[in-house]
Amino acid sequence: LAGSAGASVTPFHPVLFHGTARLAYGVSEWTDLSAEATAVVVTDRTVTGVASDAFPAVLSLRLGAKQAFTRHLAFSLGVGAGGSAGGGHVSPDVGVVAGYDNPYVVPFGSFRAFASVPFAAREVAFRDNEAGLVVLRPESSTGFAWMTGVRVSVGVLPAGGRRRGAFIAGFGGTTLYSGDTRITWFSGQLGFELRLAE
Repeated sequence: LAGSAGASVTPFHPVLFHGTARLAYGVSEWTDLSAEATAVVVTDRTVTGVASDAFPAVLSLRLGAKQAFTRHLAFSLGVGAGGSAGGGHVSPDVGVVAGYDNPYVVPFGSFRAFASVPFAAREVAFRDNEAGLVVLRPESSTGFAWMTGVRVSVGVLPAGGRRRGAFIAGFGGTTLYSGDTRITWFSGQLGFELRLAE
């Protein structure tokens, strides 16, 4: 069981706050299945839907799998779906995670490629200081994300086992391509992981 929270900053764009709750089940020593829920909230209230009471957030659920090939390298894939003021979306992804596995402090890096396909799309109005009111409709997009950080284990270390918990801190970036538009934002993340059972 893991939870994380963070903030994302896009140059000249609103600040985004995000939170994730994740539950993983180890099918074997090398294979994990996971389910996670994520919320991304736009803090700038000038970004609204056409309706004045539009919900300024994106909510999503993702099912995934991770397969490790060594103690230091794993591959992941998953598919998510969610919704916002602009309608719904489906998003498959594939990625790789590398780290120096040990019982104490684990430095790690990850890279993930993804796509997002909207459905039941609705127009959303964005209020820009220079362009005024801009009305857009969600379009299919692709992108990639990277993150680097450390995982610090805490708790009593059982003989031959793993520590019960860990603090995770990371910094990364995401680049999104949609038509002729490219947007990049950076994020910091803090999280805590709790192992419920061996």
